[in-house]
Amino acid sequence: MNAYINYLPILALKKSEIGEKLTKADEGLEFSETVQDILEYLGNIEPLELDELQKNEAKEILKVLIARYGVTEVWKSRFRYKLEIEFIKNFSPEK
Repeated sequence: MNAYINYLPILALKKSEIGEKLTKADEGLEFSETVQDILEYLGNIEPLELDELQKNEAKEILKVLIARYGVTEVWKSRFRYKLEIEFIKNFSPEK
């Protein structure tokens, strides 16, 4: 139960403006096992407005997720992963 409570701020982003932007940005996208950039497994990440450092950090996390779950499962969970990235980006100690 405690894990769900800790996850509530991320779930709240789903109904926020960024959640709506992320949903709209992925409309019409289809899964492909062949990508030029590993970040493509997250769909359209433009609404996240990531800088190069943040993109590189996301790539490292994606490598682990893909090794553990495979590209298909990462694609299926891309919305949740993008919400997590948004949460981390906006609530990092540097801000």
